[in-house]
Amino acid sequence: WVRAPGEIYFKSSASYLTSRELYDAQGRAKPLLGIGGAYTSGRFRELASALYVEYGLSRAITVVGGWALKSVRVGGVAVSGGAALSETATGPGDLRLALRWRVLGGATVAALQPEIKVPLSNPADRRAFQPDLGSGAADFGAGLEVGGALPGVHGYWTGGGGYRLRGGRAPDEAFWDVEAGVDAGARLKLRARYD
Repeated sequence: WVRAPGEIYFKSSASYLTSRELYDAQGRAKPLLGIGGAYTSGRFRELASALYVEYGLSRAITVVGGWALKSVRVGGVAVSGGAALSETATGPGDLRLALRWRVLGGATVAALQPEIKVPLSNPADRRAFQPDLGSGAADFGAGLEVGGALPGVHGYWTGGGGYRLRGGRAPDEAFWDVEAGVDAGARLKLRARYD
């Protein structure tokens, strides 16, 4: 939410993703077959360490930024010859920058959030079959976030959605999310998110 002027919120996280399929521009699940159908039994794996920062610029505006260091591996069994293929790329993911502008205060809060994604890697610089760390193109989006406190359990709830104009070959996208979190002790916070 909108931070007080000069207030900083910092979060680091780690994530692991794996998949054997992808979604095309029409939202249909397709098997992961590599560039030009080069392999079968495809698998995608991503390890990431992310940083997220919010900084209160004024009583109504907060600057938001997010960035991840990634290691991405794709592979499968070659259609020609049956050999195992595997390629890995490691490096910076794209940088996300946003301004969060408060439009409603009180027990329930709301903020508009325009954003830009700045590419930090160029897919043209990768080797054949090596996965991309980002799209290589800028994205622009905007969303509305709402939320409030869950005082009985020392927690919070949020939800929101918006639209992103994506650069490059990726189709534009509508996005949404809901999240809730609670304090489970002096040093433990639990969070659930669905998006």
